[in-house]
Amino acid sequence: MKEQNNHFHIDFVSSDNTTIEIDAKLNHKLNDNSIFETIENVSAFFENGSVGYSPNGKNFDGLKLETYKWEVKPLEVENVKSSFFENKDIFPTGSIQFDNAILMENIEHEWKSLKTINHCC
Repeated sequence: MKEQNNHFHIDFVSSDNTTIEIDAKLNHKLNDNSIFETIENVSAFFENGSVGYSPNGKNFDGLKLETYKWEVKPLEVENVKSSFFENKDIFPTGSIQFDNAILMENIEHEWKSLKTINHCC
């Protein structure tokens, strides 16, 4: 990750060779084409969706983000690439569209483990 003068660059390759790259800069408003219409709407969506599950064999491990203060800022995305979302076998042309990006920084938080969900069959 590189951060300079409110410009951000992130790129990585995961253990399964999935790649992502994002270039963005701090902005004063949300992307005009976003389905959320306001920064308050997108903020509430992610604050209410602060729980995630990751596959672990036949189970799913849960993780919850708990913050003491929730604050996001809109970003203007100049470049976004993802080998996962660009895979036409999974997402045929025209089936998905990038919506928006937000930034959280200097937020005191904790990650809390949740009960593992057993997946049968």
